[in-house]
Amino acid sequence: MLVDSSGEGVPYVFRRFVDDALGIINEFEGLVGMPVLPIIMSPPYRFIDHTVVDTVYSVIRGLGGFKDLAVVLNSAGGNIDEAYLLARHLQGIVSGKLIIYVLRLAKSAASILALAGDELAMMPIAELGPIDQ
Repeated sequence: MLVDSSGEGVPYVFRRFVDDALGIINEFEGLVGMPVLPIIMSPPYRFIDHTVVDTVYSVIRGLGGFKDLAVVLNSAGGNIDEAYLLARHLQGIVSGKLIIYVLRLAKSAASILALAGDELAMMPIAELGPIDQ
C-alpha cells in the first residue's frame, strides 16, 4: 500500500482520489452556481440505508439551510423509507431550488430521491428505475 509522506497512514492513492474528486465537485459548483452534495454509490457494495441518511445529515447539519442545492446522484436503490426520509430532509433545508443530477443510475429507492427535486437533470445514458417495493 502506498502511504503519503506525512506518516499519518492515509493511503496516498485514497488521498489522491479524494483530492481529485473534490476538485471535480468544486469545478461543478462553479458551473451550476450552488453548493453540490454528492450521493454516489456503486453497486453491489453500497445502497441507500440509515447509515447514508445519518452521514448526509451529519455533514450538512452544521451548515444550516441552503438557498439552492445541487445533488449529484448515482445509486442502484436501497431502503425506500430511508430514501424518503433523505428526500424530505433535503427538501426541508433548501429554500430555493433543489436540483438533482443523475449520473447513470437512480434505481428503485433512489428514484424517490431523484424525483424529490424541483428540477431533474439526467445524463443521456442515465436511467430511473422502478419503485417496486
